[in-house]
Amino acid sequence: MDGANIDIPLISGRRFEFVITEFAVSVGDAGLRLLFDSPRNNWIVNHLRVEHADGDMPVTQRITYPDAWPTIDESNPEFSHLHKVVLDLAERGSTVIPTGSTRADYIDGVRGIVHFFRQFQSKNGAIFDPNKKEEFQYSTPAYAYCSALLLSEGIDPDIRESAIRAIDWAVTSFCRGEAATKHEDFFPFLLGQALRLIEPNVEADQLAAWKNLLRSTNPFRIYRHKVGGRDGPGSNWNCKALAGEYLFYAAGIRDNLDFVETSLSMQGRFFNNPYGLYTEGPSVYDIFPRCWLGEMLFRGYKGAFAGKLEKVLRLGELTSLFLQMPDGALYSGGRSSHHLWGDALQTLCFEAACRHLVADPANHALAGVFKRAARRAYAAVEACRHDSGEFSVVRNRAPYTQQHGYERYSSHSQYNLLLGAILSLAYEAAENSEALEEKHTPAEAGRYLLELPKPFRRVIANCNGTAVNIALAHSPGQYPIGLQGAAQVDIPFETSLLDGILSDSAYGVPEMPTVSLGTGLSWREGEEWCSLASRPKSISRALLIPKSEDDEVVAFQIDYRDLDDKTFILEDYEVRSGEIRIDYSRSPVISTNDVRLQWNLLEYDGADAVDIQIEKNVVRSSRDGQGMTFHLPEGSEISLDERRFGTRNGFSRTVVAQAPCPWMVIQSY
Repeated sequence: MDGANIDIPLISGRRFEFVITEFAVSVGDAGLRLLFDSPRNNWIVNHLRVEHADGDMPVTQRITYPDAWPTIDESNPEFSHLHKVVLDLAERGSTVIPTGSTRADYIDGVRGIVHFFRQFQSKNGAIFDPNKKEEFQYSTPAYAYCSALLLSEGIDPDIRESAIRAIDWAVTSFCRGEAATKHEDFFPFLLGQALRLIEPNVEADQLAAWKNLLRSTNPFRIYRHKVGGRDGPGSNWNCKALAGEYLFYAAGIRDNLDFVETSLSMQGRFFNNPYGLYTEGPSVYDIFPRCWLGEMLFRGYKGAFAGKLEKVLRLGELTSLFLQMPDGALYSGGRSSHHLWGDALQTLCFEAACRHLVADPANHALAGVFKRAARRAYAAVEACRHDSGEFSVVRNRAPYTQQHGYERYSSHSQYNLLLGAILSLAYEAAENSEALEEKHTPAEAGRYLLELPKPFRRVIANCNGTAVNIALAHSPGQYPIGLQGAAQVDIPFETSLLDGILSDSAYGVPEMPTVSLGTGLSWREGEEWCSLASRPKSISRALLIPKSEDDEVVAFQIDYRDLDDKTFILEDYEVRSGEIRIDYSRSPVISTNDVRLQWNLLEYDGADAVDIQIEKNVVRSSRDGQGMTFHLPEGSEISLDERRFGTRNGFSRTVVAQAPCPWMVIQSY
């Protein structure tokens, strides 16, 4: 700047940052000339203001961010309806039979996981996967947090040396940029938790050395995923990194929140929906980032986006109550479906809700709904615990050596230890809310019809503990369009209606499906039987058409449209307590009379068989005297396909029914 008597500091902004610099100069008769330049010629001046200044003023520089966060309207009809359902359940006078669970169950699960994987710790502290025979992803920092918690709670004093070695290796490999399988983004959150808990049990010099090493890293360079997330799979990685970076800031490792604020400024676009959901897509990658960001809020984040973040997270907590199925599990949707850590994230989400609600006695009834939902979610997880202490990765009972239902990125180590970290967080969150009285949850006693927006494209309908989960779009490699599950309270999951199967499944199973099969109508084209699952490109869209919703029934239609946007197949649903009726009709385009119904039932869960019986027009799926029956019209010809296919939950058989008029009634017994 020519003609000025002051040095202007370097103006250097990052992506999505606005750098504002203010200063006063004394201008002589020659005037003032401003020159702008950049080493890469990539600068933009968005605003320039020149005005009279009264005397000298210090040079100031501040950073602002574009606001990508939505305006949260808590009076929107979607939120208001869900809120009313939960409040009605909280205020019911009827009592519930308590689950009998406590936070001690969570920490017992953590202890079993840590003790199992301790045998796979190397001399340098890394945790090896028993199948892969190497360290995988974030297993080591997750182990560090879980073992540090056991130590701090006095549950396992002998774990100290193992915990310290795990922290040391995780810090060292992270700071070198050599985190296992390039998963640096997941390390800071887990390390931040571990360092907080290990402090009373480690030498001050050692703790200082770790912090100094972490301080030497540049958060804008060390992480693998784009700051603010990209518009596609993996955007949630940045949420894990920014939440961890806040923990580093709270521990005195970072001296500013630049990375946190820059990331959050752009992450807001993923919450642009009326439900407070994170819209990367799959069900688990909605609740996962929400839980990590919620922990950051609890640990004291009060930055530029704290108010908006808190609003979306509170709304998401409420919505999550309606995404829980009657058996306690998270609804299946997309990659990583049926992974137990997804179910456990519900436990954490609901315990975190209790943590902030319990402070006000006026909210104790509402908190009781969340408390029971948390414990029911853990019960779904506990059902797949191994005798050796750890858990299945996917919701089945196959030996872990078979890696049944694993995605290409799943392992026994990282996903068990992630589950342990989630349960550790839930245990800490539940500290002051154990005395809450449990209240009915929406999954058990609610009546609602919920359509989730893009990218989820899901319909979840529930009437007093009987629910259906319907996909309105096909997901390559994961699930077909159509009915994905039917569940009822207190009915064994193994006897319920399963997800559809695809011949191009992205997850690994023995006896991989060679055909794509869903629940519903199929029709013959030449020698081939076709269905919505095998002909996804013949459907342009699927529409939800609500019909009625009262105390007795939740009724609606799903209209599958062809490429000319005409009705191709129509499904009429009536969901009642203990019963689901589905009536099917088809377009004249399907001219053949050779039409049948088909659906998949679990035959074997990896350890035990499920009994499938056909009696005239009824199919019965049962275990230990409980299960579901599938009723079809009189005169139906029903058979069990000879082929057996692997699914995430075990092995399935397909029921095929030639029915005079296509309808089906599903009941529990």
